Amino acid sequence: VSAIFAAMAPCMRLYAYLGSTILAALRGKSDPANPYSEWIETYASKDFEGLAVTLEDLLDRYATEEGVSGEDLAPNFVTAMDMEFNFFDKQPGIDYSVPSVSPKKFAVDFDQTITELDTSAVISKLSTDALPTEEAKQKRRESWDVVASSFYKKYEETVANLLPAECYATYAPDALR
Repeated sequence: VSAIFAAMAPCMRLYAYLGSTILAALRGKSDPANPYSEWIETYASKDFEGLAVTLEDLLDRYATEEGVSGEDLAPNFVTAMDMEFNFFDKQPGIDYSVPSVSPKKFAVDFDQTITELDTSAVISKLSTDALPTEEAKQKRRESWDVVASSFYKKYEETVANLLPAECYATYAPDALR
């Protein structure tokens, strides 16, 4: 489970950081005319910061319980952060000197952003496939199902609380998966 959380943490922390940094640069108030206003407000919110902190706390807890070191989890974290970089690298008008993968398809990631791959599912599968026994793999898949279901439930509740009622009435997260 800690391997999964290590793979999820970069996105949650990065988006919380970006949202709060952009909102601070806008002196604490986004312009409703800005097409990214809702995005900025969502990821700058205390509720989203709380989700990022909860995920990091769960990462620490499960790593401790599983006896897994930060060094063991670093490859998952670094791979996920590389995927986040590749997502931003694909945005029009941004030119980085670091080569990136070419997009073959787009998927909605666990936080419902569009990425080249569903990184949470990819990283979960990689960490599961690396386990030595079929029993361990099955246990990991079951744990992942519990974590993913819990995450989506909490995420949908948070979105419902953040969005005005008229917006949430048209919000269909199942259509994004």
